[in-house]
Amino acid sequence: MRANGVKVAKGWTEAYYTDFSRNGGKRPLVVSYASSPAAEVFYSKDKLAESPTGSLHLPGGVFQQVEGAALVKGGQQVQAAGQFIEFLRSAPVQQALPTSLWMYPATPGTALPEVMRHAAEPTRFDNPSPEQMAQRSSEWVARWTRVVLK
Repeated sequence: MRANGVKVAKGWTEAYYTDFSRNGGKRPLVVSYASSPAAEVFYSKDKLAESPTGSLHLPGGVFQQVEGAALVKGGQQVQAAGQFIEFLRSAPVQQALPTSLWMYPATPGTALPEVMRHAAEPTRFDNPSPEQMAQRSSEWVARWTRVVLK
């Protein structure tokens, strides 16, 4: 990867808005979210009808990121925490996720906003199992560091 010019940026913002050729950088590919093409349309100053970017759902290249909320063991505000989790699961919050956090709703059947038609939702993910993650994550980080960063 290094021989072909890979760059590991400090974060998503630098990679997307500085290094990515869509925004004036020199790199034609950026690791981003499957929802990024919809965000391009949503935030466009020129009111784009189509996204100028797309997602490559390559075999072995799609990782499903799941964000969650849970009660903390020993927490003192169990009822309030439970109410907050129910709020997060509510229709208004789930409907706001696609255009605020650019995440797909967790509640099945939640209607997506029209702009999300620009984002092809992945149908297959290549996530390692929790057991594989526990057993091999240190090895994978060490290999990534050795091959890409050094």
